[in-house]
Amino acid sequence: MRKTLLIIIAAAVVLCAAAGIYLALSEGGAERDEISLRDPANDGWTVITLDPGHGGKSPGGVGVHGGEEYVERDLVMRLALYLKAELEKYDHVKVYLTREDNSENPELWDRVKMGKENGSDVVISLHLNGGNGERHGASVLVTHGKYDPKDLKPVEDALALSILAEIETQVGVSSNGLYLADSKMVTYPNGEPADYYGIVRSGINLGIPAILVEHCYLDNEEDFKLALSTDEKLMTLAKADADGVAKYYELELKTDE
Repeated sequence: MRKTLLIIIAAAVVLCAAAGIYLALSEGGAERDEISLRDPANDGWTVITLDPGHGGKSPGGVGVHGGEEYVERDLVMRLALYLKAELEKYDHVKVYLTREDNSENPELWDRVKMGKENGSDVVISLHLNGGNGERHGASVLVTHGKYDPKDLKPVEDALALSILAEIETQVGVSSNGLYLADSKMVTYPNGEPADYYGIVRSGINLGIPAILVEHCYLDNEEDFKLALSTDEKLMTLAKADADGVAKYYELELKTDE
């Protein structure tokens, strides 16, 4: 049984009317007991699907540092492999990838469906943000909760905040909190606006927690130096992600027998 989990969620919400985006900062408090959405078929295993964002002809964001071009598609693929290795250091953990290399670019629905079909407890999509070079920080996209028949929101919020805390502590990239966004075109069965982002929306429709981690801003020099500039930095970022996941799911490292 999981212990009582105290979730620290946002007290401040900033509305971006044009995009329907809300930013929830990690202050304030709300308490829920026994937050869990585990697949009973996993029989004691924690199953995680990692989704390296983009792929194929979709490069994602691009940052130029020291005259060299860095592509989101490539960096998150490397990050996913490092994160998979970190998570597999824990006992009773299975990890799947939605793509194995940069030649693949599955549809967003298919990425989440893969997680559902392999019995995952969660789908974690790995991304890097982009702005005007001045924006910085990490954030996690989660459901707005206006249609949530499987009660996914408390799981997504708590896991996201756990990951963000580790990124801030271990990597030094500041946390921008949780992002929630409404679609202007699509609604859920209850008539409420659907979640804007495909990964998150697909998770709601398939009944599995699905979050999207924007680890930092690829085009920001400070974020790049903190998290992305070397393989060692990417490994540290992967460990931060893994520790955040491990703390939420109360995983234990494997021991030599």
